[in-house]
Amino acid sequence: MPTAELRLTHNLTGFEENWLYSKKKTYGYRERDEAKRQAFIDQLSTLPPDQLVYLDESGMDSRDEYDYGWNEKGERFHALKSGRRSGRVNMIAALCNQKLIAPFTVEGACNRTIFETWLETCLLPVLQAGQVV
Repeated sequence: MPTAELRLTHNLTGFEENWLYSKKKTYGYRERDEAKRQAFIDQLSTLPPDQLVYLDESGMDSRDEYDYGWNEKGERFHALKSGRRSGRVNMIAALCNQKLIAPFTVEGACNRTIFETWLETCLLPVLQAGQVV
């Protein structure tokens, strides 16, 4: 299903009308070095699972409206949404040996100050010697 608006173009393929769909890009990095990546993965595979600590941050809000919708050709799609701004909740946590550690939630967006506060007050006190983040 297309994620962006349809654009009408003329005579691109010999047909009177040809619909082109824009699609979401999947990015990679030009600087990616597969040899270094594989060496890193090999190094991680030598560590026992209880020494590896993975962390992630995720944000949620209550926006449930989508910018795109389906409608009859040539007809504008009308919809209503709330004019009230709603809050955002972010969660930061770590995972070690299939166990969630140092969970932390904050109302609002996560920034450097919040992340460093979580790191210093939640994660570092529960880490054990030899663990790799």
